[in-house]
Amino acid sequence: MKKLLKGLLITAFAFSTVTATTNKTFLMPRSQGVNLPMEYSTYNELINHKNDFFGAHFQVVPFYMESSDSSDLGKYFGTNNRSNVRLDDAAAVTAGTADFDYNLLIHDNAATAGVGTVDLSPELQAYGARIDYYQCLEKILDGLYLKVALPIVHVDNDVHITTAVTTASNNFTAANLSSYFQGNFSVAAGNADSQAALTYAKMSGSHSETSVADIDFVLGYKIFDKDNYYVALNLGLTIPVGNDSDGRWVFEPIVGNGDHWGFGGGLDASVKLWEDGDQNIKLTAVVNYRYLFEGTEKRTFGLLDPAGNKVNWGQYYLAGTVGTACSAQQLTPVANILTLDADVEPGSQLDSAIYFTYNNGGWTIDLGYNFFWKEREDINRKTAWTDNQYIIVQRDQDMSVAGQLQNYSQNATAVLNGGSLGYINVSSNNAAMQADADSGRAYGIDVTAAETPSQDTHKIWGGLGYIFKDWEYPVMLGLGGGYEFADDDGIENWQIWGKLGIKF
Repeated sequence: MKKLLKGLLITAFAFSTVTATTNKTFLMPRSQGVNLPMEYSTYNELINHKNDFFGAHFQVVPFYMESSDSSDLGKYFGTNNRSNVRLDDAAAVTAGTADFDYNLLIHDNAATAGVGTVDLSPELQAYGARIDYYQCLEKILDGLYLKVALPIVHVDNDVHITTAVTTASNNFTAANLSSYFQGNFSVAAGNADSQAALTYAKMSGSHSETSVADIDFVLGYKIFDKDNYYVALNLGLTIPVGNDSDGRWVFEPIVGNGDHWGFGGGLDASVKLWEDGDQNIKLTAVVNYRYLFEGTEKRTFGLLDPAGNKVNWGQYYLAGTVGTACSAQQLTPVANILTLDADVEPGSQLDSAIYFTYNNGGWTIDLGYNFFWKEREDINRKTAWTDNQYIIVQRDQDMSVAGQLQNYSQNATAVLNGGSLGYINVSSNNAAMQADADSGRAYGIDVTAAETPSQDTHKIWGGLGYIFKDWEYPVMLGLGGGYEFADDDGIENWQIWGKLGIKF
């Protein structure tokens, strides 16, 4: 309830903010079905064209959209607010000339120098057809109506990863670095550099999903319905039918809002500003609010270092199993053990539009602004966790020895070459780490790496349409498009759509 009240207050005073988020494992973009410009352009004029028909209205809206700012998306999934991640040895990372120790990706017991880069330029494409139905229910109650929206969507995401190695070292080669992020690189147990393949939070190639992007039901009532203006209030229910995250790939394609139920309400109002014969100009304002409820998703968590700070790309660190001989196991990327079920509550979501409409006979021209805002997700680990089970392993650990992995200070002679850095532990609230009793060198689980931050976007859009008003059953044709500007945590994009509708 506190989160709901907080969301309503923030919604009332929402404004644009600029943030810089990096080192993330997941992004939930705006649902493809939440798009007032795509719904209202021309169609709203068809609905409000007075007649004595059954009161049914139907439109099909084919559309295409594509992201346009790969740099910000690359920084989001990269480290240090960089889309081009510089790989080098630990000394270079400490000096600030590199972003990540290459040996934490590709284990190298020899600990020689290696230099490379990982460049990210993510791109999202989505296309499909939005289906809308509007039914006037004045036979039940004057002013009552029902709306149903059903968008069928295909989403294709590609992180567009480019890897390069300028200085090779043992297993750290161009081929192996590329293979690592594809989930294909591994070294068998018993070798000094033994490690398992990456199975979660992989980055390679294009991945797609096709589904219905949720079904939205709206029951509304026009409290005023005059020739020159109307004002309507509504209640809305979002039924999830899209997919949710499985954690296999970074920037995985999601259709809909991630499988969350939603409930809320809205306001729809329009006023005629000017009229001369068959010509008029109208101003329309629409606001839709939904609260998206908690659901279970699989997310990849990150790491907190022993001082409680976020670890850059901690999900790609290498960990071993405590109590098992080094020679009998493979080191495993942390993403493989920290991709867990999570309770995710998206919270408040606001979609609003204000636009002018010029009508001349059957012609309709719309020009407007669309503001979208979504609250930061509230996320908590759901899968049970056992402390002191996994341990982060130092870059020069020899995995061919018979000794078992232990905490760095427990027994300095138990493992050769310096031993291990610290356990992966959690406290009861999932976020803060629990200091190890022996050395205080425990790593914590960072749930915030897996949550989508608050987003706000600003879209300028327009539409052109024609309604055959004199036909027995009026038919609508139209097209439209817009450009959506986003803060650093949203997806900037352009989109186009067509329209075919009928009134009967």
